[in-house]
Amino acid sequence: MGGLGSGRRFMLDRKMTVAQCLSIEIAQFNCHRDICFSGNISWINKYTNEELSSISYLFLPADKAEPMIILSYTIEDRLIDEPIILRKSKTRFGGSRWWFTCPLCKKRMGKLYLKPKSNYFACRRCHALRYHVS
Repeated sequence: MGGLGSGRRFMLDRKMTVAQCLSIEIAQFNCHRDICFSGNISWINKYTNEELSSISYLFLPADKAEPMIILSYTIEDRLIDEPIILRKSKTRFGGSRWWFTCPLCKKRMGKLYLKPKSNYFACRRCHALRYHVS
């Protein structure tokens, strides 16, 4: 009686996992160009091949402001345009690497997540997500 994982409290303390969310990675975007470009990203159910969701994006290179990607998507019949600022860091061998800037904590991240019933992309820490542990 009363062992680990018993009772309702255990179920209330469970955090959502990253696998339950939609995610975008900086590698999906070709940010090394100095021109504006746009595109779409779709998430497909791997079992039914049904499209779960999709977003449109517009990449704006650095002119007078910082480079950014504007994500456009619809949640509950509301159109959301979310700007994500990009940052560049230098690598050890003279190259460069791009990062998202989390809209909430302003830290650089390689991946951002959209939780179900949420209106914005943010990093794993800001959304209080965890990795699935078997």
